[in-house]
Amino acid sequence: MVGTGGGDRWVYNETMNLDSHFNYWNTRYDDFDRAFGPQCKDVFSRYNKEFFGNPYLKGNAIQLWNNLTVQKYYTQIKNSLTFIPRKGDVAIFNSTLKNPYGHVSICTGNGNWLWFQSFDQNFPLGTPCHFQNHNYLSPRLLGVLRPKINVG
Repeated sequence: MVGTGGGDRWVYNETMNLDSHFNYWNTRYDDFDRAFGPQCKDVFSRYNKEFFGNPYLKGNAIQLWNNLTVQKYYTQIKNSLTFIPRKGDVAIFNSTLKNPYGHVSICTGNGNWLWFQSFDQNFPLGTPCHFQNHNYLSPRLLGVLRPKINVG
């Protein structure tokens, strides 16, 4: 883990893992990029930078899904009837009438083919970082971006 980034500083060391990251940020607001206030994208941006050392990836959730640069760092896996996200997968949700930008969150590994849990911010609108259960249909899960480097 790298231990850089903007916003509030989360100090990484060799014993940190995804669970300790979730526990630290749970119920806190994260404005990693210091633009537009705390958004779902900030959770992804911190994860992307501080766990993997990847560069900042521009765009909202829908743009991440369609961004070829993202595929240098993540494998795109489309949702299917039997798909279950793994811990550390980046969930990408489709846009809706009320949210044209889509939604992005980090999967915890809990769930099955009917529901899954992820670590979210701004879902529902205005909420801090928290654990959220989702079904696959509302909003529709497009799929996940699976890191090409394993995370603990």
